[in-house]
Amino acid sequence: MVMHSTLSWADLAGRRVGIYGIGLEGRSSLKACRARGIAPVIVDDRPTVAVVDGVKVTATGDGGLDLLLGCDVVIKSPGISHYSNHLDQLHRNGVEIVSGLGMWMQGADRERVLCVGGTKGKSTTSALLAHLVRSAGLNCYLGGNIGDAPFDPDVSPEFDYWVIEVGSYQSVDFGVTSPHVAITSLGEDHLDWHRND
Repeated sequence: MVMHSTLSWADLAGRRVGIYGIGLEGRSSLKACRARGIAPVIVDDRPTVAVVDGVKVTATGDGGLDLLLGCDVVIKSPGISHYSNHLDQLHRNGVEIVSGLGMWMQGADRERVLCVGGTKGKSTTSALLAHLVRSAGLNCYLGGNIGDAPFDPDVSPEFDYWVIEVGSYQSVDFGVTSPHVAITSLGEDHLDWHRND
């Protein structure tokens, strides 16, 4: 299943929202929801904590999938494969599946966003690119895998350019909205997540 959502963060108002996966990006999604007055449910396949910032985390097998099925929109963490049976079930039941980075990209000025992806060398290339932009006297944000998610409310929106390191898990979540992309290399990696058919 490939997501083709055009929702932005601003479009979540008034919708029932779930967060599926509570890693680093899931925590940024929680903060971004709260900053917009949204109280999401949080579900994780194998939660390592029972509560995150005062919000209960429910395991998928302990009623979490039912919680997500009751949502209008589910913000998927990058590590959850598009081929997940749970995502397929959500999709078949009309739940819109999005990613935090994909929603941010919908509202971003893509002429000022540079995403760096590939199998190896993403962090080095991202850091060098941000250094070159800053050397030109421009205010540049460096984030994504190498730092905080650009949609985290703790990140200032006032930058000339955004350099975002993205893994393959995140880049497939862009759907219909693509940034400028620099690819460092391609190789066989994460085929268990992407499948090879």
